[in-house]
Amino acid sequence: MKLRLIALDVDGTILRSDRSLSRRTRRAIARARYAGLHVTLITGRHRQEVDFLARSLALTDPVACCNGAFIYHPDTGRTISEAAIGHETTVHLTRELQRLGLFFYHYLPQGILIERQHARRLKFGALRKAWRTPSHTAGFLRWLMDLRHLRLLTVPDAAAYLEARRVPTTMINVSGLPTGEAEALRAELERIEDDRISTTLTLPHHVDILPPGRSKAAGLADIASLLGVDPSETVAVGDNFNDVSMLEFAGLGVAMGNAPGEVRARAHRVIGDNDRDGVAGLIEEFLRG
Repeated sequence: MKLRLIALDVDGTILRSDRSLSRRTRRAIARARYAGLHVTLITGRHRQEVDFLARSLALTDPVACCNGAFIYHPDTGRTISEAAIGHETTVHLTRELQRLGLFFYHYLPQGILIERQHARRLKFGALRKAWRTPSHTAGFLRWLMDLRHLRLLTVPDAAAYLEARRVPTTMINVSGLPTGEAEALRAELERIEDDRISTTLTLPHHVDILPPGRSKAAGLADIASLLGVDPSETVAVGDNFNDVSMLEFAGLGVAMGNAPGEVRARAHRVIGDNDRDGVAGLIEEFLRG
């Protein structure tokens, strides 16, 4: 294939299990850019979470955050597009999540909106497994460091806050669901809200609620169009359920070796896992070819 654009997921793809970026992966991305290839990140993270990483990689092509709902230029900070869930739908969904007693938080332009009762869980939820292995410990400590770049808006009642201020919501994350319940919740939300939202599973226990029509595939399609790149000239790499749409959209969809079996089955190709620099090996192969 003729390759012009490399689209990379972040967590579980270019980052190792301890949330670090290896020197080899960093060097491979730099070499790809030096060779004239476009390189972008397509991630479920908030812009504030990914911006430091994008700038550290010296990326100049547009980056898609919030599973394709927010696209911006990392080198200038200029917003290209920002989709939002409808105000009434957001408030209704928030009240329903409150009624169900679920753990959730909102992605707003200014940061993460989270209720006071959930804030500690967001910050320290991984603490109980942090000491199991050196990788868990390092990953938890890096998460705490990442929080320096992420503004948390802590409120007693998210629905009341949103209803009073009418701030746009780019994404709602519902986390920590028991096994099997995430897909059921996703199906129920889409049934109730019909065409007013899109949803995706980020992990088997996490559901992301997005503006209608938004996905990683939509984000990648927008970036490819901005760059004048045909989808057939694009390779997309990811490791989880929210990556499937962009793996199927790209000319070459590549799943990480650490991806779930259902994700690997939907990809055109499977490479090494994130702890063994699978992305770096793939880019090096393309550059040799």
